[in-house]
Amino acid sequence: MSDTLVMPTHGREQHTPVFGTDHAPLARCPGGRPATVSQVRPARPPQGTVVSAPHPASRGVGRLPSGVWTALSLLLLLVLWQLGHLAYGTLILPSPWETFAALGRMTVDGRMLPAVVET
Repeated sequence: MSDTLVMPTHGREQHTPVFGTDHAPLARCPGGRPATVSQVRPARPPQGTVVSAPHPASRGVGRLPSGVWTALSLLLLLVLWQLGHLAYGTLILPSPWETFAALGRMTVDGRMLPAVVET
């Protein structure tokens, strides 16, 4: 077992002594007895290390199943698409309903596969 841990930090390696070796004695409590794991304070990350924030779901925000988020995202896409259609008209941006109707007609007529292959 090595006496150091090698931790990559933005392209340069940082060698951290392993507790309990000759190079880094065990952590001690007041009174001299060895500290347990729960008594040793976690080390602060080295300066320059990027520490990410916890995921919002772990903070109690957004605790909805992922399928609900997917459905809400698709609904938002359709609403924005429809608003774009209302703002710019059919020539620039056809409505989602017109688009889906055209896709259905192309599939029934057999024109969908050649169009996908051509694309």
